[in-house]
Amino acid sequence: MANNETTQSTAAAPKKTNKGFIIVLVLLVVFGAWFGITKYTHGQHHEETDDAQVEANISPVIPRISGYVAKIFVKDNQVVKKGDTLLVLDDRDVKIKLDQAEAIQREGLVMMRKLLGDEHPDVASSINNLANVLQRQGKLAEAEGLIRQGLAIRKKLFGNEHPDVANSLNTLANLLYNQGKLDEAETTQREVLAMLRKLLGNEHPDVATVLDNLASLLQGQGRLAEAQNLYGEALAVQRKATGIGEIDLARSLAGLAATFLAQEKFVQAEASARECLALLENKLPDSWLTFDARSLLGGSLSGQKNYSEAEPLLLAGYQSMNQRQNQMPDAAKPRLKEALERLVRLYEDWGKPGQAAEWRAKLPATPVSGRNSVENLK
Repeated sequence: MANNETTQSTAAAPKKTNKGFIIVLVLLVVFGAWFGITKYTHGQHHEETDDAQVEANISPVIPRISGYVAKIFVKDNQVVKKGDTLLVLDDRDVKIKLDQAEAIQREGLVMMRKLLGDEHPDVASSINNLANVLQRQGKLAEAEGLIRQGLAIRKKLFGNEHPDVANSLNTLANLLYNQGKLDEAETTQREVLAMLRKLLGNEHPDVATVLDNLASLLQGQGRLAEAQNLYGEALAVQRKATGIGEIDLARSLAGLAATFLAQEKFVQAEASARECLALLENKLPDSWLTFDARSLLGGSLSGQKNYSEAEPLLLAGYQSMNQRQNQMPDAAKPRLKEALERLVRLYEDWGKPGQAAEWRAKLPATPVSGRNSVENLK
């Protein structure tokens, strides 16, 4: 009887389960499910193979001039956009070439005088060529003296009214302006304008060039209404005349936009700046002129309180012009300060005094006057 009870008690006792085994089993099932789903999802969007080719676009960067790299502004695999400065070339080779050009022009002038005498048209042209090189080197006083020599020769050979005489006078006006001789520069430029209108008519491309030069000179003196009218005349001639390039048109548009900005005529400034920028982005996408146009457009939008659209234009305009200072003629250097002033004004008007103060600290301590960049006659 006792044995039977013992047997029944043993049979009725439940079997013990291994909890550790169950936990491990559940974890394996969960991990397996997760791994399978992950591999399936990955397989839907990725291909794996030991024998494949990858297609990619390569955009070579080819500068228009050769030279050693002075500074690089980007890192490997950095995303860039149109207009960003990637690198700056060392300009020492350019200066060396200017020195070589000066030596060649001086030697050529000596030979011309020896072969042809002092009063020959080719001697006058050689004098002008040397003066232009000296002007690019910043040797303005010596260049002025040479231009006056060439002018005297041309007047003696051709009389007081001749296209070559007008060319010498136009170059002289540029040199006078760059030396701060503003009254004489204006008088000389007006003499050139009257002469060319008489010789060539009112709708000749050279007349448009002188109108633009005179407008730029007056603009630098703060005579904005006069400058605006002259830019308008220049543009009217340029839109009609044959032989006018898009760059010449863009220069006049930039001058007009700057004149409108100075008078706080922001809507008119925007129209001129947009047309100017479209021309330059197509023809000279990496030139300082293009970034000057961006700054002008940004200034016109800022004046209309369109701050968010103006900010990237003003930043790109100033920073890229600053990186291209060596490309800018001395007469155009004031535009860099103007671009910086527009940035300061943007943040002041936008209610961001901290950023305004940051950019204001970069302004030069000494004033920079004028906005002149006189062009030679064709």
